[in-house]
Formats: sequence, structure tokens, C-alpha cells
Amino acid sequence: MKRRRFLKQRGPSSPSPLPSPEGRGRILASRPANRKPSSFPSVARGHSLSFGERAGVRGNGPSLLTKCRSFFVAVIAAWLSWAASPRAATYQVGPTRSYPTVGSLPTLSPGDIVEIDPATYNEVKRWTAPGTAAQPIIVRGVGAARPVFDATGQTVDGVLPRPRAVFQVEADYITLANLEFQNARNGDNGAGIRVTSGNNITVTNCRITMCDMGIMCDNNSNLVIAASEIASNGTALYDGYSHNLYLGGTSATLRFCYIHDSLNGQNFKTRAHYTELLYNYLADSQDGEVGLVDAAETAATNSHAVMIGNIIISKPRLSGYNSGRFIQFGQDSGGQHNGTLYAFNNTFIAGDGRIQFLSANATGAVVVAQNNVFYGSGQILGTLGGGISGTNNWMQSTATVPATFYASVLGSDPGFVNRAARDLHLIGASGCRNRALNALQYLDGTGAAHSGLPALEYVNHLQNRPRPSDGQTDLGAYEYHVPAFSAIRLSGSDCLVDFTAASGNQYDLQSTSNLARSFWLPVATNIPGTDGTIRITDTNAATQPKRFYRVQAFP
Repeated sequence: MKRRRFLKQRGPSSPSPLPSPEGRGRILASRPANRKPSSFPSVARGHSLSFGERAGVRGNGPSLLTKCRSFFVAVIAAWLSWAASPRAATYQVGPTRSYPTVGSLPTLSPGDIVEIDPATYNEVKRWTAPGTAAQPIIVRGVGAARPVFDATGQTVDGVLPRPRAVFQVEADYITLANLEFQNARNGDNGAGIRVTSGNNITVTNCRITMCDMGIMCDNNSNLVIAASEIASNGTALYDGYSHNLYLGGTSATLRFCYIHDSLNGQNFKTRAHYTELLYNYLADSQDGEVGLVDAAETAATNSHAVMIGNIIISKPRLSGYNSGRFIQFGQDSGGQHNGTLYAFNNTFIAGDGRIQFLSANATGAVVVAQNNVFYGSGQILGTLGGGISGTNNWMQSTATVPATFYASVLGSDPGFVNRAARDLHLIGASGCRNRALNALQYLDGTGAAHSGLPALEYVNHLQNRPRPSDGQTDLGAYEYHVPAFSAIRLSGSDCLVDFTAASGNQYDLQSTSNLARSFWLPVATNIPGTDGTIRITDTNAATQPKRFYRVQAFP
């Protein structure tokens, strides 16, 4: 077993703001119950006598002059407060801008936005100024192409003040968007992005390639990585231990991402207390697709993980690497992992029969697998840890069905549109249709319960769409899209027929003038689905007394 290397060098933590005392007060005014009304002004009010009252004129509160004075005092105080507080700014970075590099930026304040023009920037940076929940700091690429940050020749050894990544985030509430990172190398763990002691960090629509590590994090919470491509990271100098993602901390969420071709390690590895993998595409690692292993954080209760709607594909691996590892939940250094992996409505494709799809190897690590598709290997389980159970999963007829799996659906082929081309949408005749559970539940890192039913689908690549629903859920990451008419209307002598149809299938539009005869004529044939609305013109149909339409789908 190869030795494990821990994440190194935690950056300085940013102090949390101390709560400020909140003072409250009120003025109480009362009149004794037996007090008789008087024609004289009362001094028992909760405010002082007004100017008019002092002059002997009966008043009903502060005079207009007093109100005006109070108003102007309040306006001046508000203006002074606004003038004294820092105001958000937008900084433009680019070869023709006042700030040619991110290194030339001033210290940022909450709410600041950094907009970076398309270009290649040969620099690395530590981001140490925090935003807030209401005013995060946003660093984003603008323009037709992502700006590229290339660390070639830069030192990313993590010896302060140098970072261990192209961008190293060391503060809270920072968003990185529409950026590209490459070539962070130190022979060990030079990363495209590293988050250390930074909470509530978001990475979206970014691309990270050809680094020792893609993304790393430690001593952080609530990292969200969305719609990003992380690929071809790793180094032979750290063979088996350099990954596309290597995460730690309290919680991490990965959604709508394309993670592939980890060169010398796993596509996704985490030691976080709680992890969410939602509607991603992971493929073709050299040493394992998903590793959810141990750290001090995983010894606490509710160290769960949830995987919903993912497409995960392995390839036949080279000798010297782990040929059987697909998804591992538990530990790799002898620590504890007290939680459950919930795997719902995923499509799992093995590169060859050596793959063991699910393994748990800690006594507190439990796996629950429901509504999944297992194809390409008959070995559903590896080591069992604290127990692996499942219901309503598709697997090959030749598979070894675990004794703890119930209501399994067996077959020779799950009915994909084009497995060789990795189009894993279902055809109309698929045995995975309408075979899933319609009620699923998982627990998050606090122990709170949530519905586990898939609401979305991954769209190649880095996109997503609502998952269709016909009242009965299908197995796997994709729901079969039943064609449906969306509009039929006349245009002169023609009839315009609109219907929705899924990509990967073909359709025939047919018509008849008499439903009783069940004699249908083709209007259009071999119509390719587009994952959207298709419009067909039925020429001269409006000249007929009546006409009925139907759509037939076929693979």
C-alpha cells in the first residue's frame, strides 16, 4: 500500500469579527388612572415640551422646527457614516488596463469586483482580503475567452510569502469565475487553486489543467465548485498521490463539473467531513474515480457523503495502478469514518471486469445504493466496511448480486442511446425505465434529512437541465424523455406542429383523419431529437376538415 501524504502548510486564518453589543431602549409614558383631565399642558409625556407648549400653546408633540432639526441631524449622520465606510470598487485587469496584472491590484475590500481581460498572465497570487456574506469579493474573467493564468517558471512551493498554487485563497467569501489555470509544478502538490483557511469559497466556470494537483483545500468549510473542468492533472514525481481534486475541511460541494483524465491519481479525493457530488461527469482516472477517505474531521458523527445524478466512467488502467478501485468510502490511513455514503440515480460504467464498483473499508462507513445503473463489471461490491446495501439497481445478468441488494433489475444491456460514444441517455425500450424508487432520503453533515430524488440532469458539458418527470422515476442519471406536443396551430393552409424530444433518439410524426380506423400516415420521419422543441410543418393540412397527430420514438 502506498504511503499517504497529507495536505501541507496551512495558511494564516483570518480572524472572525467579534459580535458587537446591541443596545435597546424605550421611553415609557403613563398617566395615573385617577388623574383628571386638565386644560394645562401635561408634563408627564415621554418627550419634552415643544416650542409651542412652552409658549403656553397646547401642543401634540414636537413642533415642525424640531422635526426639521432632527431630520437634518439624521441625514448628516447617515452621510458621515457612508463617507467613512469603505465602498465597493470594480478593478479592471488586462494588458491595456491601469492594472496590467492581478499582482498590481490594491488591497481589496468587501464587495470589490476584479474583472480580468482575456490574455495569458504569467503570475501566481495569494488572495488574503476577505469579503462578507452580503458583499463577497468576486474575481472573474470577462470577454469572449477565459483569461489564462500560466504558472510556468513561477515558484509555488508554499514557503511564505509564496503560494502553493496559481491562486491561493486564504480568506472568506471569495468567488473565482470564468478563469483558467495551468502549469503549477513543484514536483509534489503545486495546484491550480488552493483554498486554505478560507470559508464560503465558490469556484465556477473555471478550467484547471496540467498542474500537480487540480484543486486542493484544507482547514476550510463550504467550498462550492460548479460547472468547471478539471482535467489532466498529476505528476509522476508524486505517482499515485496527485489528483484532479484533493479536498479536506468541513464541507465541499461539486456540481455540474467535468472531471477527467487524472494522470497519476484519482479524479476526486476528499477527506472532508461532508461531501456532495451532484450531477457531474467523472471519467478515465488512472487510479480511481472517487475516494472519500479519512481525516480528523471524518471521526465525528454525520460524516456523510451524497452522490446524485452523476455519470462515472472508468477506463482499463495501466499496470502498477489500482485496477479495481472505482468508489471507495472509508479510510486509507487507519482513521475513522463515521457516516453513510448515499448513492442515488447514478450511472456507473466500468472500463473492464476488474472494477469493484463500491467499497467501504472502515467499521463506521456504510453505503446505501438506490436507483443506480452498474454496467461493465459483475463485481458490484469490494470490501464491505460497516455494510453496503441497495435497492432497485440495474446490473448485468452475469453480475454477482449482493445478498443485501433487493429488487435488482437484471439484463444484458441497460438500453443506452450509444454506449460506445458515451451517450448514456435511455432509449424507449430500456429496461431501466420506470423501475426506480420514487422516495429517497439522505442526511447531510449536520444530520438533517433531505429528499434524494434527482431534480436535474447533467448536460455535456458543464451544463444542466431539469430532469423530466412522468410520475415514475427511471434508473440511472437520465430520465427517458417522453415526447410531448407543446403547440399545434395554423399558418395559412399549413399546420405547424411543435413537440419536445430528447437528443439521441429519433422520431416520426404521423397523422390521421379518423382515429377509429387507426391508419396513420407519415408527416416526417427520422427526426433527430434536440433536447428542445422541434417544429414540423404539415403542408396543406389546414385544408382538411380534421387531423390528428402522434409522435413515435425509436432508438
